[in-house]
Amino acid sequence: MRHWIWLGVMGCAMGLPRDLGDVVGDEVRLQEVDALRHLHEVSVRPDAIAEDALRGSRLKMSQAPDPSAYLEALFDAHQALPELSDSVPLTVLTYNVALLRRTYLGVLVESPHMDARRAQLGEVFDLGYDVLLLQEVWNDEDAELLEAAARARGYVTWSGTPRLHDNHGLMMAARATVVTGEVSVDEGIYRSQRKLEYWPGPNVRRGWLSMSFQLAGTGQQFTFYDTHATSFPEFWKVRNGQARELGRISRDAQGVVVLGGDLNSGPYYPKDQWLDGSGSVVRDWWANATAWGLWQHYGDLQDMAALSGQADDLGWMNAIPDDWTGYLREPYGDALWCETATKTLLSGSDCNSLYHQQYAGTEYPARLDHLMLRDQQSRARVQSVDMILQERSVEVGEQQVELSDHYGVVAHLMVDAS
Repeated sequence: MRHWIWLGVMGCAMGLPRDLGDVVGDEVRLQEVDALRHLHEVSVRPDAIAEDALRGSRLKMSQAPDPSAYLEALFDAHQALPELSDSVPLTVLTYNVALLRRTYLGVLVESPHMDARRAQLGEVFDLGYDVLLLQEVWNDEDAELLEAAARARGYVTWSGTPRLHDNHGLMMAARATVVTGEVSVDEGIYRSQRKLEYWPGPNVRRGWLSMSFQLAGTGQQFTFYDTHATSFPEFWKVRNGQARELGRISRDAQGVVVLGGDLNSGPYYPKDQWLDGSGSVVRDWWANATAWGLWQHYGDLQDMAALSGQADDLGWMNAIPDDWTGYLREPYGDALWCETATKTLLSGSDCNSLYHQQYAGTEYPARLDHLMLRDQQSRARVQSVDMILQERSVEVGEQQVELSDHYGVVAHLMVDAS
């Protein structure tokens, strides 16, 4: 999420990738790509191509890009796959744990109630999920604490190298009982960066981790990718560059690929401008929605929420009121709206008390946390994708708060045992 607020007005992102136009997929017309066709339908340029999504002056939209038809097509195609005669279950959780404590330029920046939440975060490994993709485990000591908690519960872990971990703040864990044979790991830092996050900012360089192994009880090789994309809607070109980079990398992985993380953008925003809680206008929401299709295009991936039939209710998103400030009264939003929201996959919203404490109306409620699948041999079936960890379960003085300012998103799959 967007913690270093003062950097928000300072600009300085990346230049265009030097190889833009040279990569397979760059020159494809939007209308020819299932995951991007909804962008073509609202583009003011009928000949727009994928690389235009990295060029701000060339991607102009006349209205909100609406992926409804694509979401439905993904679900229908997945439902039409034959049943697996013999299969084993697999669960994958992505969760931004909001463990930030950094000092830079003499200022301490930290996530709310960090000590109380950290003391309980090891409990996520008690939930029993097979693979966990965690973000915002920024500091080495927090990674060591969570790795110890995971190993004590029978997980193998990977947080990257000591040189790069505190840049990307990522951690992965897999239950040893689902792993067969050798575990291969990898790590990378994106070329596409918002440079001020690294210097003079708090030593952040966005990146990714991967873990690969054969799933126990099957003949299937899996590679899992964990990432945390750049935040703030105005840095959508940086985020699009990251989708292009990791998409290309993940295409080289053999077998089934699962990519997850806090991608810091949703598939759909009703309006291009958002009137935040202070009355300021926040722009570029339609451009912010383009990354979702680019992750799928460049990585040959599919949104697991769509495959399960539990993706966004866009009609309900359209009902978000223009005067969002009216929903910011205690207890962190309109109770009825939040009761409905917690049954969706909107993993970032002011219904979360920690999120509200930090951002309070500055961002659209959105599905920020995603799980995507590449399964060219149709070896997996997505049963469901659910949002979890919404409860205010951490005691801080006389109040209860959530374990993180994000909710978790978990996918339940069945995998061919042959």
